[in-house]
Amino acid sequence: MTIVSAILAHANEVHELARRGGRSDLADALREDAGRWQDGLTTVVVAGAQKRGKSTMLNALVGRPGLLPVDADVATRTYLALCPGPRLSATVLRDGGTRREPIDPGDIDRYASVWADRATVRDVTGVEITTDHPVLTGLRLLDTPGVDGLDLGHKHTTMAVLRTADALLLTISAEDEPVLRHELEFLAEAAERLNAVAFVLTKTDSSANWRELLRENQRRVAEHVARNDPDGRLGRLLTAPWFPVSARLLEAAAARRTAGQQERADDLRARSGFDDLVRYLRSCVGRRELLRAATVLTTAGSALRALRETLTQEVTALGEQQDVARAEQDSLNQRLIARQRFATEHQFLGRETGMLARGRLEAIRRDYERQIENLSSRAETERYLAELPESLELSIMAARAEIIDQARARFTATLPELLNALGLEPIELRGGAVRTPSAEVTRPDVELATAPRLDLLRDGIPAVSMGGSLGMLLFHVGAGVAGAGWLGPAAVIAGPALAIAVVARRRRLEQVARDKSALKRAVLEMANAAGAEIALTVERTVADWWQAVNGVVDEALARRRADLARRRGGAAGSPAQRAAAERAAREQLVEAERLHDRQQTLTEQIRAAPARDPATSDRLGPVVVPPG
Repeated sequence: MTIVSAILAHANEVHELARRGGRSDLADALREDAGRWQDGLTTVVVAGAQKRGKSTMLNALVGRPGLLPVDADVATRTYLALCPGPRLSATVLRDGGTRREPIDPGDIDRYASVWADRATVRDVTGVEITTDHPVLTGLRLLDTPGVDGLDLGHKHTTMAVLRTADALLLTISAEDEPVLRHELEFLAEAAERLNAVAFVLTKTDSSANWRELLRENQRRVAEHVARNDPDGRLGRLLTAPWFPVSARLLEAAAARRTAGQQERADDLRARSGFDDLVRYLRSCVGRRELLRAATVLTTAGSALRALRETLTQEVTALGEQQDVARAEQDSLNQRLIARQRFATEHQFLGRETGMLARGRLEAIRRDYERQIENLSSRAETERYLAELPESLELSIMAARAEIIDQARARFTATLPELLNALGLEPIELRGGAVRTPSAEVTRPDVELATAPRLDLLRDGIPAVSMGGSLGMLLFHVGAGVAGAGWLGPAAVIAGPALAIAVVARRRRLEQVARDKSALKRAVLEMANAAGAEIALTVERTVADWWQAVNGVVDEALARRRADLARRRGGAAGSPAQRAAAERAAREQLVEAERLHDRQQTLTEQIRAAPARDPATSDRLGPVVVPPG
């Protein structure tokens, strides 16, 4: 029996045990893996954080720069599938692929971007692109959204795609910082599903020290595995291949080849590193059945771990009877108390954070008032008013981000206590995205004051009086200065002129003062409106977080209640019935242990299996760049 046949037979036995044990979820997962066996294309998922160069690398790999929008690394909301085909085409998949809609390949970003029109992207679950290129023979490449830490939607999309994958390429850029914690966490989660994992270090042409970065990345992966893999299930990451590549050099090689410079083209392609990556992808195609068998074996291992835990608990429950049921009831009561305490602590969090928002906007308002106070002319006031809307928008966006970060920190400060009390894994919070403030908040309604008409009582009489006084002063000064008799007639003109200048100056200053008051009122109204808007946003965000936590907690408590009811049911009945139930559970547990031992043996055998299809090994040559 081949290793593939042995694994499939083993998976069938695990499936049957899961079905008899009432774990239809585990049985369904194994059946789903088996259903993919007839897929004629090897599926390789390309994942990584935003701006790691996934799309650019794939474009270069199939010789079509610009095919996949490189901006999609920032704003992709779904996956993009590159498949073999006789010509370039693109098809939008809606409702899980049940509806297919041909589109122009130049419009891919209209259907794959989170910034796209909502009506256009509604129900879009993927975009399939076909093109005729040798590297795609028997191969499907999936470009996925960035798996960054705060965006669970992108991560969940990628994890969903991994259910159909045979292998994973994790991209890391030589231009950016080394592999991050959330990337390592995603990688560990993906490795629980897939055996075939490789790393691609992109943009090596842009970094002179990419080799040092490669070693640092390998060190971080090794440290993460050492800290988080007590069972040794992630050991394959330590020997996973690394492929340093440069899409820019590969594109340059294609351009030189088109220009007839074959030798230069060959040199650039060799330096690009893509030949090793292509050989690895071709090896994945050649050993498709082995990869899928390894995936089935991984799923069977996960199912067995869950079955052994469930059966162990069931045997314990049946053996200890009512004592266990009472202990479980006490445990459930403690979980309910912990949940109520957490709810009480957070019911006013939204309002408290709303007060912080208003305080932050008040500080922003004072900053603007200090700027306004320094304005000294109508020209400066007009320039300031022209720049004010954009400046306010940036200030409000920054305030919103700051307040939501504070709310997130306060919300999550006590969340681990609740989760630990309930025996739950950490929960990542969605929501709190910094959106553009509404126009009515950031567009202050300000009309600068017009110059008032000349008021005879307020301006005319004082000007005349001042002009007369200044004229008499200049006349007497001229009379007292030898040889300055000419100042007498000049004083008649200079005095009123100076008076008019002083009055005009006073009127301009009063107008600037009125303009400042109008601007301050507008900023005050903006601060009040923005504070109210941010406070409402924060309250809704906190409510969304609490609803998400409640959903997870409700599910956990429901499982506990069901488990308690099942155990009580097992403890009920006659002694003969209880003994029969315990015997059946022990027999299933013995079978699960036997299958677990076989699982270990098959795992060792598949790790020792050929790294590539023997029929193509001579042609392919080496397919990996070893770590270190």
